[in-house]
Amino acid sequence: MAHRAQPGDHSARATARPDQAIGGTGVAGAPGRPRGRRRAARAATVALAALAALALVAGACSSDDEAGAPATTVGGTGAPDLAGAAAIELDGAGPADVTVVPGTQEVTVTGAEPGAPVTLVDADDEPLITLLADDAGQAHTAYVPDEPLTIQTGGENVIPTAAGQSLKPGTYRIAVGEGEGTTVTDAFDVTGVDDHPDPSFYEDKELTGVQVNVVGEPVDGGTVEDGFGYIEARDGTLLSAMVRLPDPAVYGEGPYPTVVEYSGYDPVSNPDAQEPGSRIAQALGYATVGVGMRGSGCSGGAFDVFSPSQQTDGYDIIETVARQPWVKGNRVGMVGLSYSGIAQLYTAATNPPSLAAITAQSVIVDPLLQQWPGGIYNDGFTRQWLAQRDANAEAGGATWVVERAEVDETCAANLELRSQNVDFESFGRSIEFRPPDADERDLRLLVERIDVPTMLTGAFQDEQTGPLFTNMVDHFTSAPVFRARMWNGQHADGYSAMNTEAWYEFLELYVNEEVPEMNELLRIGLPIELGNNFEVTTPDFPPSRLHEEYGDDYDAARAAYEAEPPITVIFESGAGGDELREPGGTFELMFDTWPTPTAVPTTWYLGADESLTDDAPTDGGADAFTFDPEAGEQDFFGPVGYQQTAIEWDMDWTQFPDGTSLSYLSEPFDDDVVLGGPGELVLWIGSEADDADVQVTLTEVTPDGDEVLLQSSYLRISHRAVDEERSEPLRVEHLFTEEATEPIPDGERVEARIGIPSVAAALRSGSRLRLQIATPGRNHGTWLFESPYDEGEVPTHTVGRSAAEPSALTLSVLPDVDVPPERPACGTLRGQVCRAFEPTTNQPAEAG
Repeated sequence: MAHRAQPGDHSARATARPDQAIGGTGVAGAPGRPRGRRRAARAATVALAALAALALVAGACSSDDEAGAPATTVGGTGAPDLAGAAAIELDGAGPADVTVVPGTQEVTVTGAEPGAPVTLVDADDEPLITLLADDAGQAHTAYVPDEPLTIQTGGENVIPTAAGQSLKPGTYRIAVGEGEGTTVTDAFDVTGVDDHPDPSFYEDKELTGVQVNVVGEPVDGGTVEDGFGYIEARDGTLLSAMVRLPDPAVYGEGPYPTVVEYSGYDPVSNPDAQEPGSRIAQALGYATVGVGMRGSGCSGGAFDVFSPSQQTDGYDIIETVARQPWVKGNRVGMVGLSYSGIAQLYTAATNPPSLAAITAQSVIVDPLLQQWPGGIYNDGFTRQWLAQRDANAEAGGATWVVERAEVDETCAANLELRSQNVDFESFGRSIEFRPPDADERDLRLLVERIDVPTMLTGAFQDEQTGPLFTNMVDHFTSAPVFRARMWNGQHADGYSAMNTEAWYEFLELYVNEEVPEMNELLRIGLPIELGNNFEVTTPDFPPSRLHEEYGDDYDAARAAYEAEPPITVIFESGAGGDELREPGGTFELMFDTWPTPTAVPTTWYLGADESLTDDAPTDGGADAFTFDPEAGEQDFFGPVGYQQTAIEWDMDWTQFPDGTSLSYLSEPFDDDVVLGGPGELVLWIGSEADDADVQVTLTEVTPDGDEVLLQSSYLRISHRAVDEERSEPLRVEHLFTEEATEPIPDGERVEARIGIPSVAAALRSGSRLRLQIATPGRNHGTWLFESPYDEGEVPTHTVGRSAAEPSALTLSVLPDVDVPPERPACGTLRGQVCRAFEPTTNQPAEAG
């Protein structure tokens, strides 16, 4: 909905008029395209604009009474007892000045006097939290501390404690002021994620767009302004949106298959920029709708990464877009990699009725585990990403938003609430232990609710979001169709030619509902442009296989597709294309489930003389390593640093200094060994300190003397308590709660199970498997790790490998796999760094 708020109109509730629509060049009533979508050929070179950088791991207005909970104005008396909740004497705000907008597990107050105490009270008139209004008289909360607190809002103020919980659905009131000057609202309801508006709320909200050619340029005299506007969420928040419609000269007059890309990144609703998923889909004939999350871009509301309100906003976006006359079948799909991939999962878990399918790429499983992998603070990419999201979401954080606010009254009004954005990096930094409310954002739980066709893709070595997405591949139990594609590689590889044909095939089957048949000009031009972004000159797409076999018989093509195994694993990407390091594997395997039951759990025991052995120990033995204070500050990039889509990374994969790591090597394999699935290290560990942060790394050591990175995992040993309900053989999940935390007893070694995320790798005969145990660091591209110790503290840790303390590594080995004979050259495998192997000598320790 394109409600254009007037200056100061923070509580406007007006029904949309035709002149309030997004843009002004709609295609309502346009005739549909014939089934089979015969694309009009066009003698033009297809040249897609360069893809945007692919990176990860987010004013109240409404229309009519069905928009959700109405604004509640302050009035009446009978204030609750606020003793202890607010200790500052301030005059109360006038009854007519304050507006309260309840939302999904949050509440926003505007119009108070600057500095006035704004207290949230429950149905029993018990004070929960007091917010001192910012300079604009605003306050916002989605959080309730365990004990009532008074908090100054606005600026860089952060909640001073993590002891609390999210605001739960229920009945509340707001008290403004204190003492005799207090005024109190009528009761209002804060809603939950499953409390959706009546479907009529989404009717009569017109979105129009700009028609663009395959390179994203407006056609027929249109301008990008024709596609920019706002979509109204259930609490009245207006979310900035950019609508682009396909070129009618190529794809007809519509209606069009439509996809939404939803994130908190700058380009997503920027009229002059476009996210890569939307860019590719638009060139392939899809209408695209880019929507900025609340609290980002020109969107209203307060920013809080992956909050319940952002989840229900996704529902509202889908339902609003689906009702547009230019949307084919009134059902829409979703696209996006990383941030917009993750947002798809959260949106789909709310089950919008008009959602057709999702294609989530390069995702996380849980924001808390992303910020605290293994219970260790991620001081690298995750911290930087969250800090950047916080900065970009500020009122002056994005240049295009600042410029637009000068001419767009709605954008300008929406920016006023930015002082209430949650500093998620600081807040998450304070959450050292897992709170129960973390389940509200835990995708391992939420994806079980997704009931639409789903495609999930990612890399086992993803340098940004990590490999834990593999732990939820088998959690999509309600999706009627599920496809996963996994490979060794890098964060952005989902948009390489290696995957785009399969991505397009899925969209055509489940969003467009036609047999996939790519325009031949695009089949030539699109791989070239995708290749340019990956510094590859010769990528190509395979033929439209389903159309070649089934023609326009959609039912037959879909039935054949769904008869195929749903899991595809691509091995040795970087060594299988026409060019070295080009995305593309040397072979692929397909499975019905992941992890696959065909994998054979294979165990190696930590032995003497740096050995991994098949035999369990029969005597005593232990090794020692010291904490490496520099490791956590070291990634594996060289002086050039991280260049996301570079064909060859500049590498400086440093070795651990003598005595700061333990190394265990298998004997050379007589036959090829193919790893495929998760693993586990049972580690008996002690320390001079009461805790230890441990990094476990698997590498391949080739007969040529090269060492190739396979996978790493992390655990703070005090978090060794296992979540038995979530864990399965070779897939270990930990509780990370304060109650389950247990220090390492003085003078003892404890048993810790460390889960190793899935990996897929072919170790040819003659290679050896290496297990390295050390301080977290050095072995990851963008993750850095905070030390648990005071400066200058360098404790020694010990690892048992005896009959009483049998430390052992167990991995998933795929039997009977034919492996291409040629071993990939060092440095060619995507995401898997390579260096010359340097042997180490383990330091002995006292046996247990």
